Amino acid sequence: GHQVHVRTLDAEVTVCRRLGFATERVDPRIESLQSDDWTTGSALRVVGKTVEVLARRAAIEVADIGAAMRSVKPDMVLVDANCWGAISTLEVQRIQKTPWLIFSPFIPYLTGPGSPPFGPGARPRGGWVGRVRDIGIGTVTSTVFDRPFRDAVNPVRAALRLAPVRSADELLRRAPGVLVTTGK
Repeated sequence: GHQVHVRTLDAEVTVCRRLGFATERVDPRIESLQSDDWTTGSALRVVGKTVEVLARRAAIEVADIGAAMRSVKPDMVLVDANCWGAISTLEVQRIQKTPWLIFSPFIPYLTGPGSPPFGPGARPRGGWVGRVRDIGIGTVTSTVFDRPFRDAVNPVRAALRLAPVRSADELLRRAPGVLVTTGK
């Protein structure tokens, strides 16, 4: 009895409609911002280019999700973990009582006891060797990912009158919940 409304990339609209979802394309400006990260030859540059594209999309997502919510008046919203502007907008909506969750189709940018730092896909490792490794990875991740992330996202958040965040981890923790699937 539920009606699902989807906002997605143009190439996915037909697929979603075939599945029975009321579907519209996201603002074409969001989709037009693509990374050329395959040209870098460096994992660190790939991260930098990815953050740059997602951050540029964030500013456009604010108006896009706002228009979608006004149009649909949803009972609940599920938003992709890489839609940082939409997440920030939903944080404002939370104050207005619209329930929402983040969906992460990948291991999310979250840290926690027993988990290796986000980034290179390291396996958990205990003891002092694991702690030293995790501090090193965390330092690189913070420099390569979180610094440009916060420089780009915090102006979007300021425009929404939201507190700044120091990391993607902190942004995701603002959500009431995070649904994670790794495809297995």
